This record gives sequence, structure tokens and C-alpha cells, in this order.
Amino acid sequence: MQLAKRMRTVEPYFFAKLGLRIAELKAEGKDIVRLDVGSPDLPPAPFIVDTLQKASSEENLHGYSPLGGTPDFRGAVSTYYSDRFDVNLDPKSEVVGLIGSKEGLFHLSMAYLNPNDVALVPDPGYAVYASAAKFAGAEVVTMPILESNHFLPDLDAIPEDAKRRAKLLWLNYPNNPTGATVNDTFFAELVEFAHTHQIMICHDAPYMDITFDGYKAPSLL
Repeated sequence: MQLAKRMRTVEPYFFAKLGLRIAELKAEGKDIVRLDVGSPDLPPAPFIVDTLQKASSEENLHGYSPLGGTPDFRGAVSTYYSDRFDVNLDPKSEVVGLIGSKEGLFHLSMAYLNPNDVALVPDPGYAVYASAAKFAGAEVVTMPILESNHFLPDLDAIPEDAKRRAKLLWLNYPNNPTGATVNDTFFAELVEFAHTHQIMICHDAPYMDITFDGYKAPSLL
């Protein structure tokens, strides 16, 4: 049986290929320092393990959770954003639980991108931004993240046709892999750009609380 045509547009997952190469090097006896994926190398804190162990014995916690996440979880996210960023989110309509970031990336792309639309993605950047857009049938236009521009995308350098057809713009700050950070001024410029061209900004921010030297990452919201 043939695969769907969309499979021809998507390259093998980068980290899967890299994982195979790492396994080969380890088999050769090489000492490998893993800097590829953010897989935890430390166990959870003891109180978390203890809480999970106790919860596993509760009979009412082994079914499916409510769609979108439990009210307690969504409320906790809303409270966190209020305390951390002074941003008010409605836990019922503006917070949703995911099984992982890939689910959210793919659902956004499938919900908002049509064939001939454009997704603007950073380069380098998380490979799923591009693969999700390609699965949705959209064209991927990369935004180089260069040291000469403080590892920020040059919005003025985006081709006019791409700006016209773009529906989603993906960014990630604090940035992986460069470690670059941004301030409110950049976010204000980004929002103005998005309003002008009617583009949805998708800010993937898993590292917003991993900062140093007194810097606190702002929220795009």
C-alpha cells in the first residue's frame, strides 16, 4: 500500500536520525555528551515521586481526563500566568492541556493552514514547526536566526509574497539552540508586524523559566 502524498514532503525526523548516529558512536566505544534533546538526566524531586505513588493508588484517577485538561490544571496555569507575567487568561477558553508540544504544533497547523498558505519558521529551529506545516499542505519559508542580528529574525527580509500568504509565524525564546533572549520591545515590533500582515504568532516558550543573570523572560501575551 502506498503512503499518502504528503509523506513525500516531510523529511525523516532530525532527532531520530541523530539518535541512530549517536547509538553507532556509542557502539564504537565513543564517549558521547548529549546536547541534542532536552531529556531529563535527573530524577524528579522526592516529594513529586511520593505524590505520584500515592495518587496511583486512587481508583478514580485511572480513567480518561476531561477534554482540554482538568479544571484544577487549567486554573493553575491561569494563576501561574497571572503571578508570573501579570497576564490574565480565562481557564475555560484560553487554556488547554496537551499530551506534549508536538500535539499542539500539529493541531495549530492543521487548524489554520491551507494548501498554498505559508508558515514562517526560524532556522535553526525545532524541526516540528516545519513538518507540521508540511503535513497541513502549506509552504515553509525559513527566517534565518543569525548572530549578526542578535539571533532574532529579520522581519524586513521576509519576501513580500511570503508575508502576503503567511498564516502562522513560529518563534521560540529563550531560544533553542542559540540561547538568545528577547525583550518587550522586540515583542511589540513582532505584534505590529503580525497585525499588519494578519499573521498568527505561535510563541513556543518551554524555557521561559530557565534564565540567568537576573533576566526574566517576558510573555508575548
